[in-house]
Amino acid sequence: GMGDGALIQQSEKEQAGHCWAALSILQLAASRGNATAARKLGWMYSEGIFVPKDLDVGLEFYRLAAELGDADAMFRYAATLKTTAATKQDWDVVFMYLERASENGVLPAQLVLAKTLAEHG
Repeated sequence: GMGDGALIQQSEKEQAGHCWAALSILQLAASRGNATAARKLGWMYSEGIFVPKDLDVGLEFYRLAAELGDADAMFRYAATLKTTAATKQDWDVVFMYLERASENGVLPAQLVLAKTLAEHG
């Protein structure tokens, strides 16, 4: 039979295969307008979960999910954008999504909005 080492390798390969399958399913769902899938991809790329960490790609998926109406993604997108916001246009987007996330009951968004208004209002 197979040695333990070979079995472990086989198991890792299968797990990697499942991750890639899950990833392609999420990407397909996101491309078809599934906000939750887009948010999960945003999180995966932002944190480097199952994929190489890529903050730009993560931000794009958060933006897509936010545009598709996912309140949590609105907050994450705004919070991420806030760290690099330079232009008035950037800040308008930050405030818009913080406000929309707040209205949708995302508590951290309410706190960040209050703090950001105090700093930039």
